[in-house]
Amino acid sequence: MTVDEYVEKFMKYRPNRLLNDSVQGQTYVVCYLSDGDKTVTELANLINVSTARMAVIVNSLEKQGKVERLKDPTDKRITKVHLTSKGNETIDCVRDFLREKVEKAINVLGEEEFDRFVMDLYKLINSRGM
Repeated sequence: MTVDEYVEKFMKYRPNRLLNDSVQGQTYVVCYLSDGDKTVTELANLINVSTARMAVIVNSLEKQGKVERLKDPTDKRITKVHLTSKGNETIDCVRDFLREKVEKAINVLGEEEFDRFVMDLYKLINSRGM
């Protein structure tokens, strides 16, 4: 697996914990929005929080200019959360951060050992429901 493939895989795995616990899910939400617009409910389900908590996160991101709410053109009852250019800059920062960490780990362990480490780590996480 290449460094960029690892980075993309890690993007959705609690990146907010990697960067700063004080953002309380904001970076995680931005990472999920990099795949496309989503509703507040869809985002809440993805990171396993209540829709009320997700609304607070989205409001905060909106105030920061990282996301905006848009009415769905086909169904005006649906509001989607859309990533802005400032939100895309956050994605780039997360990718750069993860790329640096993956490259350092590969330099220490070597590619084959790092790959085994990641696979074992995922097994452990999945077996413990983490």
